[in-house]
This record gives sequence, C-alpha cells and structure tokens, in this order.
Amino acid sequence: MWRIKDIPSSLVIRDNVWDVRFVKSIDGAKKATGMADNDNKEIVIVKGLGRYETLKTLIHEVLHTFEFEYRLKIDHGLVYKLEEPILGFFCDNWNYFPDRHEP
Repeated sequence: MWRIKDIPSSLVIRDNVWDVRFVKSIDGAKKATGMADNDNKEIVIVKGLGRYETLKTLIHEVLHTFEFEYRLKIDHGLVYKLEEPILGFFCDNWNYFPDRHEP
C-alpha cells in the first residue's frame, strides 16, 4: 500500500532538483495546502492531509514548477482543473496510488 512517506524528498524537473518538504503550515497562506518556491527550488506541502489530498497538492505544485522551468503561463484555474484528471490517471493505472474517493 502506498504511503505519504513514499513521496521522494526531491524531484528532477527539467534538469533542476526540487526539494519536497512537509510543513505544519505555510507562512502567509492560511488556506494553502502547498506551494512551489522557484527561488529555493522547493515544493512545500502541509502535513496532515490525506493521501489523496497530498498527491493532488503535489501534482498542483508540480504544475507550477513546470511554469517556472519551462517558462509556461498556466492559468491558475487550469492548474486546479488539471490536478484531478492527472491524479485520476495515476489512480487508474498504478495500484500503489490511493483510491480517488479516499479522503
């Protein structure tokens, strides 16, 4: 069974290493569950989310890293629309991802 600790501590995105870090909260963003920090090449995710929500947040933030690394402009509304189908793709094709209806 897949566990949150299985998320790697770093990801390579267009030849740059992005660290993945879990925190209690994100400074200055009370409702945020994640953040992609281009200056520090870091993806930050709030601890305590369920597996499904954690992966959805990771995908969301990875999409933001694509914006930085590939100099893309992705409307934030589109990022939200893409996170669910991308996660669904992984859930449907790899057993170790959580069921898409899991909290």
